[in-house]
Amino acid sequence: MNRCKYYKNECCTAQKGAPYVYCHGDETECETLDNIFFPETPASIFKHNLRTELKNYVKDFTRIYIVDDVLLIEFYHLGTLSITYVETSITRKMNEGVTSKELAEKIYKWYRSVILSRYFVPKS
Repeated sequence: MNRCKYYKNECCTAQKGAPYVYCHGDETECETLDNIFFPETPASIFKHNLRTELKNYVKDFTRIYIVDDVLLIEFYHLGTLSITYVETSITRKMNEGVTSKELAEKIYKWYRSVILSRYFVPKS
């Protein structure tokens, strides 16, 4: 097994701000690799493109899941889950032509408003 250079003290810190990833030191399982193999279904391609688009807007680490036609995006800040975005009926929306870029912009605006309201008092 090739050892991951980010694997130290029984945990992996492969991506800045990422939670502990589950590579167990095997570099072929590293979550930072761009060439991770996934079955090419419309949902997996959409998730991959959405992750790529979100990297243009958000510095935090994201994990993206589709469970029972619900898109879940977990935002991790400094290794800790910060907040989760939920988008229902994602299959219908993909079939209607919603692009990953459009959704990434919508998520960015939502996430930005959450961060601003979390750390700043609104001006009166």
